[in-house]
Amino acid sequence: MVINHKRCSFKSFALGSLILTAALLGCASEDINGERVNLVAKISKSSGSDSIKLSRQINSYDWDGFGVFKSGENINFEFSQRPVLYKRIKGTHGQIIGSPIIIDQTLLFLTDLGVVVSIDLKSYKENWSVSVIPRSDNNEIVIGGGLAAADGRIFVTTSFGELISITIPNGVVDWRFRFPSPFIVAPTIFDQQLFTMSADGVVRAHSLAGISKWQQKNVRSQHIPYQHGRPVGNSKRLFVPYPGGKLVALDSKSGLELWSYNYNSPRIGHAKSSLGKFIGTPTIVDEKIYLGSYSGQFSAVNVDGSLEWDAAIGARGSAVVIANSIFFISDLDALVHLNRTDGTEVWSKAVSDKKETVVFYGPIFAGDRLWVTGESRKLIAIDAQTGSIEIDIKLDLIPGGNPLYSDGKLIIYSNKGEFLFFE
Repeated sequence: MVINHKRCSFKSFALGSLILTAALLGCASEDINGERVNLVAKISKSSGSDSIKLSRQINSYDWDGFGVFKSGENINFEFSQRPVLYKRIKGTHGQIIGSPIIIDQTLLFLTDLGVVVSIDLKSYKENWSVSVIPRSDNNEIVIGGGLAAADGRIFVTTSFGELISITIPNGVVDWRFRFPSPFIVAPTIFDQQLFTMSADGVVRAHSLAGISKWQQKNVRSQHIPYQHGRPVGNSKRLFVPYPGGKLVALDSKSGLELWSYNYNSPRIGHAKSSLGKFIGTPTIVDEKIYLGSYSGQFSAVNVDGSLEWDAAIGARGSAVVIANSIFFISDLDALVHLNRTDGTEVWSKAVSDKKETVVFYGPIFAGDRLWVTGESRKLIAIDAQTGSIEIDIKLDLIPGGNPLYSDGKLIIYSNKGEFLFFE
């Protein structure tokens, strides 16, 4: 969806107002919380936890927004034990929309001014920038969408309802299509296909050349979320976290629904909102899907649709899986460590000393530590074994999303389009 600076239709204005109201009131999520107190829901405590077997550290030049092995388990990125600020890039193109991606040492991102930007991470200079705002919408801004990359191209979704292909070397637009509903999240690339989910809950499959393959209309959402998780592919299936609170498995070739699982166990003591239930994206490891709703339910669901276990705690963002452990930021602003076998809690550590809502992003696994950042203006390193805070770096900007990683560096970006590089 878009906001018109001058004139807009009633439909556009109403939807834009609804989404912005959600953002301003904190209703990007499922719950409307007052004082951040866990009134009733206490999840089972683990009787003990074996030492986490950490994988060896690995360097990577690319960042697709996930940071996982093909198995689904999160990569332990190679990173300094005493990181320092290495480089800063000032923002010039507006607020960043969605997560930036990194391909072949090229940083790519979309802004609210409708500009896709390419920056060379060797010279830290801009390669090119191109506007993706339709000519008929010159006075409007982008408030949703994102990027994915494959075969030397980036694929862009925007809140104008457009899907666009741009060549990475020169920024030339290959093709673009417009759809009836806006896109809130980035596209997904899986098995040489391109998948999108629009704000009305319609999932579409395309070839990388833009040819339409199928669209799934059977599970439309009545919720118009400010943000939500994007689909993930695995074993010829597409797992879709619909905004209304349903995880659905689709056949990636035909779009046929295989099964669905409802997240319908809200945390007791919290009022529910109709605006968005999943903020995170499914994490799939060893034929199991790990996903938490913002209403107070974290589940492990087998890829055949059967339930492995449920835990009475919500999630703000996606889970990180390391060996037999799961880590995520909860809906109550704590970093939570669950046992992957049965969902019992190993430990839970507050990452904010404030009672009001403070949005946090992460974690990302690097240098044998979990890294978290957020509106607290801090970059925090947490020991995965104990949950103790080992590093606390003050930032002079407000982070706008999850940390990125490339070539031994953690990258923090702000809402204003700035980038900080730590190594």
